[in-house]
Amino acid sequence: MNSTHMTMIACTLFGVCHLLGACHHPRALYEDAPRPPIEVGREYENNRRYARAEAAYQQIDDIVSRNMTLDQLAAAWDSTNATITRAQRLVSAAPQKASARFILAQACYQKALLCTRYTRESQGNYPRDYVFGEQDHFYSQALQQSKIAIRLDPTLTDARLLIAKIYLASSLYDQAFKELKRLIVSHPKYARGYYALGKMYLETGQYDKVRRYLVRSIKLDPDFLDAYYLLGQYFLDIRWYDYAAKTFLEILRRKPADSPSFDMLLKASYELGKFYVEQGAYDQGILLFQAILKVYSSHEIHQSLLHAKTLLNEATQHAESDDGLGDSLPQQNSPSQEEPPLPSAEGSE
Repeated sequence: MNSTHMTMIACTLFGVCHLLGACHHPRALYEDAPRPPIEVGREYENNRRYARAEAAYQQIDDIVSRNMTLDQLAAAWDSTNATITRAQRLVSAAPQKASARFILAQACYQKALLCTRYTRESQGNYPRDYVFGEQDHFYSQALQQSKIAIRLDPTLTDARLLIAKIYLASSLYDQAFKELKRLIVSHPKYARGYYALGKMYLETGQYDKVRRYLVRSIKLDPDFLDAYYLLGQYFLDIRWYDYAAKTFLEILRRKPADSPSFDMLLKASYELGKFYVEQGAYDQGILLFQAILKVYSSHEIHQSLLHAKTLLNEATQHAESDDGLGDSLPQQNSPSQEEPPLPSAEGSE
């Protein structure tokens, strides 16, 4: 082949390439078609990237399908996904902000707790193995985000407390105790750290260590009613009924409707009141019922109050034959000179 032929071939190829280039064929002809937004969103959702899933679902053209899909995402897992979605958006907007990381950690922790509840109560519409997988993932994520938050802000005590809660929920008791003790050493004025330690000791049956931490918590924060409640529960557990009653009455006097332990307080106080009535200590039961009714309206408790008053009147009318009314309450497991349950000069370890 001579040089003339070579030149002709080269020119021909150049012309073809130039022609093809001039046609400007869209690259889309040679690429995969765009995936539907719902498909993209499902993939993000399956990978627990809920904020990105939400953004993808918002691109769905049909408004009915769009709203339904977004509602399903928000409502999933008792709406914990919606909380995580908002937290993920915060982290995406400010990845170096400790508070954003902590909010995400809390959201992940709440979903992990929900998974734990599902596994214990056999609730929900999810396969059991899948629920266990979600539980482990979100405990891990909560732990990771808490540690990032602490790295960004070492003074963020709530994040360190959350780490201890995660260890406790995962049955890693030694690590939980170590984390809490490290917390109160580095932040000796943090009332909730002492409360958390007292609560852990109570839950693990180490009663000799419970009281000092709860009292210390109350001394640091006299308005921390959850610590008062737990102290009362501690007295119930060791059968110091009068001290439990005094503690519950003190909380009820403060009208603790906003306290997280409010419902448990009402239940414990009511049960203790019924116990007093059953034992013939009607005055004690009446005091508890009246205190409850000042902060919470209940037909059942009101009827119990009326019944206790009736029994007291009957006992009073037959006082001669019922000498020693109220002495039938079981004796407390403590000497009479024991100090009252409310904060004293007692310190902490």
